[in-house]
Amino acid sequence: MKRLLFIVSLLGITSLLYAQNTRTILDKAANVINQKSGMRASFSIAGGTYNGLAGTIAIKGKKFQLSTPQMIIWFNGREMWSYVKSNEEVNLSRPSNTQLNRINPYSFITMYRSGYKLSHEKKGSNYIAHLQAQSKNSRISEAYITIHAKTYLPSTVKLCEKGVWSTIQLSKVQNVKLSDNAFQFNAKEHPNAEIIDLR
Repeated sequence: MKRLLFIVSLLGITSLLYAQNTRTILDKAANVINQKSGMRASFSIAGGTYNGLAGTIAIKGKKFQLSTPQMIIWFNGREMWSYVKSNEEVNLSRPSNTQLNRINPYSFITMYRSGYKLSHEKKGSNYIAHLQAQSKNSRISEAYITIHAKTYLPSTVKLCEKGVWSTIQLSKVQNVKLSDNAFQFNAKEHPNAEIIDLR
């Protein structure tokens, strides 16, 4: 009986250490992305609500700017401007965390911090981190994040939302120095835009 308890305890500790190791990998990836000066990348999404969406994203802490052929979104940490190019309309709002997580392709990088069971495997030069939601009410029930083992840069993210899988491909990830002005709408650059204040 003592031997059985020892084996069960050992398995529990091993599982905990493995999850901790996965957390360390994801922590390092988050640190690489959340550079103080800023970061820029190209992305494309296949499947799910945003199937076919592609563009670039710039990130600096909680701030981001997302640009696609159809629209540009600026978020300065508090307020968000969504500019639709076809009708030159800008919606100004104060989004909730849930709304931000749906818009920002890099929101996955912090979701692992609570509510997910973590594991990973090493495949070639990459880690594949697996996140499994602990609650049935989680918006993202499961995710796989491919992270380069040396640079800790993520390259592919597969997310399952309400039973539907989508894949985000990331490329041209680079650290850049970004001004805070890059994360808010500049009316001088879009003089014909109509601003609709939804705050």
